[in-house]
Amino acid sequence: MTELETKRVAVAKDALSQVECGRFRTQTGYFRNHGDHCRGCALGSLMLGMIDLGLAPMPDVNRPAHQSLWHEFRKMWGDGFVTVAGDIERAYEGLHYFQWEQEFPVRRDRLIAILQNIIRNNGTFIPSDIQPIEPSIPAFDLKPQPREPQVAALAAHHAAASPSGAV
Repeated sequence: MTELETKRVAVAKDALSQVECGRFRTQTGYFRNHGDHCRGCALGSLMLGMIDLGLAPMPDVNRPAHQSLWHEFRKMWGDGFVTVAGDIERAYEGLHYFQWEQEFPVRRDRLIAILQNIIRNNGTFIPSDIQPIEPSIPAFDLKPQPREPQVAALAAHHAAASPSGAV
């Protein structure tokens, strides 16, 4: 893999872990930082992964992040970023790639499938590669007592990365 592909895989893995632990919550529209968690679309989850890995700055809590992160996102995805970003969003929003919405009617599941697609394809999103979600760590509420060591380690990592110290 190239250096950019390696970074994209790392960003998708980070975004996936944040969705699974509840730090990132799905919605349509703009990415928003709520202090202890973020909400957004598929691109927002990738942008949060870039922030978490130090590849982009954390935007102001009270402003939509797309403006301040778009330049960094462009560098991450290279010359084809418009096509890639469009493909990811269309799959997430169920626009044009209707089979994604049919296969994964719940937005959170659809986002997990998209992120796993990017990881599986070495940092490239391939819309035609629709596969069932692969189990990873169990999802949990925001303030649970994790039972498994990897879940506890993931929660600790994100608590340390969060401005308020909460997951």
